[in-house]
Amino acid sequence: MLAALVALAPATALAGRIRYTVAPGDTLGRIADQYNVTPAQIRRWNSMRTDGIRAGQQLTIYTSGGSGERVRETYTVRSGDSGLSIARRLRVAFRDLERWNPNRNLDRLSPGDRIYYYVDDGGSDAQGRGTPQRGRLRNPTQLVSANGFLVASAERAWGTDLTVGALTTGLADVQSHFVVAPTLVVHDLSYERGGPMRPHSSHQNGRDADVSYYRVDCGEHCDWQEVSPGELDVAHQWYLFRRWIQQEQVEYIFVDRSLQEPLFEYARSRGASDDELREWFEWPGHGGGIIRHEPGHSDHFHVRFVEPD
Repeated sequence: MLAALVALAPATALAGRIRYTVAPGDTLGRIADQYNVTPAQIRRWNSMRTDGIRAGQQLTIYTSGGSGERVRETYTVRSGDSGLSIARRLRVAFRDLERWNPNRNLDRLSPGDRIYYYVDDGGSDAQGRGTPQRGRLRNPTQLVSANGFLVASAERAWGTDLTVGALTTGLADVQSHFVVAPTLVVHDLSYERGGPMRPHSSHQNGRDADVSYYRVDCGEHCDWQEVSPGELDVAHQWYLFRRWIQQEQVEYIFVDRSLQEPLFEYARSRGASDDELREWFEWPGHGGGIIRHEPGHSDHFHVRFVEPD
């Protein structure tokens, strides 16, 4: 009786509406179970005569949860990636990743391969939703200037609790550890509600931040400018990076390749093992690594913090 009443109820009487994109291997029964509705309800809401569905088809589903959209995202395989490591990074089941990519052997991947996965964009109390390239931010925290750094734009300084906390405590710890430490400039995180932020392709779900580098002899304040390997203050910079890495707070740190070498050599001189260096650095051609090259990062580094639990 309850199911019949829900099936007949108008959309405005239900808590939310999902636009669901059908993935390879989906069945109407599986989708209905996921959202605690019945196949008959989904057929009614979408004027369907049968249970037949196809990959890429969009379905409207009314749920007792929030509203939102289920969208397909693309992950580009990097050197060192495996199917299992990608599934862990994307927080999805490996069997789902296999189902969504029926024409791809996840045990034999090459850099540049494209892997498809599906996410719910919105409709949740979680702070960062979707991906850095296509996401939203809910219940955000605003980063404000504090010990060790200045915020460039309050409007563009919203992030998850983890992002704001890691930036605030990490930069303050550099100040505490060294007798003399300059302040840095923190530029773009995300807008208050996330979403696209020009000119970036990422910075959409509160997990990204752009920060100026520590430079030798920059005085009390290291502003935003091009940095050569000889100008980089490797002691201060590596202390900050190592802290974030060892506390497992970062997913990636994008640093120009020319600046990775002095950081690599400094880390090795401070006792880092070969295994640690391979895990931490892309340079000098290890592949993978938390610290990676991306063009346009010789005047600032880009840190992507991990997704909050």
